[in-house]
Amino acid sequence: MGLWLIDFPPQAAHLPEQNPAWCDVRGDWVVLIFEAGSDRSVHFSSTLPPGYQGQNLEVAVLGAFSADREPTHRAEFEVAFERLSPDGGNLRQSQWGQSRSLRLSVPPEEGKVVEGSVTFTNSEAANLRGGDLFRLRLRLHPGGSNFVGRAEVVRVTVRPGS
Repeated sequence: MGLWLIDFPPQAAHLPEQNPAWCDVRGDWVVLIFEAGSDRSVHFSSTLPPGYQGQNLEVAVLGAFSADREPTHRAEFEVAFERLSPDGGNLRQSQWGQSRSLRLSVPPEEGKVVEGSVTFTNSEAANLRGGDLFRLRLRLHPGGSNFVGRAEVVRVTVRPGS
């Protein structure tokens, strides 16, 4: 299987019924807004390439911060996958796989873009297979975050991990 990347811009976000993050614009960039102290979240959905054979998956987040310039501060996100296929999945009941933590550190310059990533094994990623429809949840974990103001997510990607 060749190289591939699943790219989720903010406009691709699905807002959950409770505590959704929201879209806004910074400069000319659309971003997802997560307020400090909140447990806001977003979901993305896509289909894995047919050639995916259960290798690790890396989730990366590009973001920035407003109203915070303290390099010891961070945002911690919980990331999880949900598989939806005829032999597993239910539209009425979420069945998220194991959550993993992804951290973004506050840079010393407001608005400067930073990246964080986390790698999932296949069992942690809801046992996804090639061709499966899946959802990815990105939820701010207020207990692991100490930034002030807002975290602004500009992109989320999924690709084969090491």
